[in-house]
Amino acid sequence: MENPEPFENKVCNANSIADVRIAVADTIKQLDDVKIVVASEIPGIAFGIFEASSFEYSLWKKIGLMLLIQSKKKCLR
Repeated sequence: MENPEPFENKVCNANSIADVRIAVADTIKQLDDVKIVVASEIPGIAFGIFEASSFEYSLWKKIGLMLLIQSKKKCLR
């Protein structure tokens, strides 16, 4: 399996609501056919945009994300 190119998450660096909307829209474009988001937190505006775009979401605490990363590493081996 080919590793996809990582994409830059610009949501964290957004300075205004308009910047958040643009950053989330760019992220959705980069995800292409993916309709699942796994995150430790999805703020209000971003959450609303993902939900309006028919995304499924899973919120994980930090330990859950670490387990997910470890599982991915094992699957790639």
